[in-house]
Amino acid sequence: LAPDADPFSCYNKLQDALASNQEQTAIVSRMLQAFFADEGLQSFVDRAGEALGNPVLVCDPSYHYIARHLGDIPDDGSKFSQVMRQEMEYESILGEGISYIKEQRLDESIRPSRPFVHFNEHPGPTTMIGAVLIHGICTPHLMTVDPPHPFGDVDERCYARLVSFVGQEMQKGDVSEANKGQVFSSLLVNLLDEEQPSPALVAH
Repeated sequence: LAPDADPFSCYNKLQDALASNQEQTAIVSRMLQAFFADEGLQSFVDRAGEALGNPVLVCDPSYHYIARHLGDIPDDGSKFSQVMRQEMEYESILGEGISYIKEQRLDESIRPSRPFVHFNEHPGPTTMIGAVLIHGICTPHLMTVDPPHPFGDVDERCYARLVSFVGQEMQKGDVSEANKGQVFSSLLVNLLDEEQPSPALVAH
């Protein structure tokens, strides 16, 4: 320590760092157990959502929910609760939400390398979004919202792991076969949109 350093302040910061690492390890450990349980995508999302303490939603390229964990949707008359109840009834992001995604160019903002955090003016809360890779192709999106548990550094690090787990879960047997058409459709759209497709995209 430097001569003018406060040992008590350093100790407290070290304790905070250790507590953060322990929390992250505990959450990722629960995700890992859920992944190796091989109980399907929905079961994995349920258990991951419980570990994170936040709603988790997996959305395909046509804006339909293919897996979701909401916990208890608050019945407080808020826009968030109204939107969630409507979308769960139709198992899809509805017209107003799709328009918001396109106007804000959210799809273009998402990268597979790290979660994208955005204050979502449509349902209201802050949203963390990740791009899921299936066989190297970015197809579904994974979303979580901050009620009832506000996002912190640990959440962002754990969420990056969650995105990877969901991609691997969706490459397993039945799930992969069920979503093969969406993967190929997304690949074709990417090829048509690119004036000069990358060698990796053409190879896929």
